[in-house]
Amino acid sequence: MIELPEAIVLARQCNETLQGKVVEQVSVNSKPHKLAWFVDEGKNYQQLLQGKSFSYSVNFAGYLCLYFEDVQVIFQDGVNIRYLDSCPDHNQHQLLISFTDQSCLMATVAMYGGLYVTKKDIVPTTFMKASLDSMDCVSPLFTYEYFMSKATDKLSLKAFLATEQRFPGIGNGVIQDVLFKVGLHPKLKIRDCSEDQLRKLYEKLASTLREMVALGGRNNEKDLFGIPGGYEVLMTSSQLKNPCKNCSGSIVKENYMGGSIYFCPRCQPLKTID
Repeated sequence: MIELPEAIVLARQCNETLQGKVVEQVSVNSKPHKLAWFVDEGKNYQQLLQGKSFSYSVNFAGYLCLYFEDVQVIFQDGVNIRYLDSCPDHNQHQLLISFTDQSCLMATVAMYGGLYVTKKDIVPTTFMKASLDSMDCVSPLFTYEYFMSKATDKLSLKAFLATEQRFPGIGNGVIQDVLFKVGLHPKLKIRDCSEDQLRKLYEKLASTLREMVALGGRNNEKDLFGIPGGYEVLMTSSQLKNPCKNCSGSIVKENYMGGSIYFCPRCQPLKTID
């Protein structure tokens, strides 16, 4: 899944790799996917992009955004993007942007994901519009005061960090590690946290994201060239068979809020205020 670290890394790699590229052809949803989302089913993608030169790429609210002159290509969530020196000899993709030098960008969707092509400065979804009103967690303007302005007492820490676009680009994949590092249970309510714990959570969220970016993303995600990132994810399904790195106890998986949480019961006890 594209989260903030991957979006930043991919944007940087696109800026380094796609300079001078001119779009020749666009193929949309060659392998139909019910949960691959397009603007108007991608009918105008070829017309919008053909002949356009790559301008630049940015991370925008956790999305990867590529600009080709006055046209934007936006990738959301579960899209895998690869740069290839030559076009693949198969149609196993949801978006293929071919360039005049025979290289291409290939995008595929595993579970779900958005692949939007529009004129520049159009916000294609209401979900994305909500993201624009929130602060990037690696921005110098991301302060503790801003962090806490998004908090309400009844929220659990997982709900606080991962829902309602309070912190765009931050999902389960990032927050599991952050909560483990500060010793806080995902189900713990904000009202049951001390100010010291919340300050540590804020600091660790920002520092962990910067570490992930510096190391090229997480090791369970791949970059523009299909290479895994260098940040070793601590709390994920692949770690269930391994002991906790802090106490050597067992890592636990539970269903919560429509997804899974991973935690160490010893290092992240669920303590509540009566």
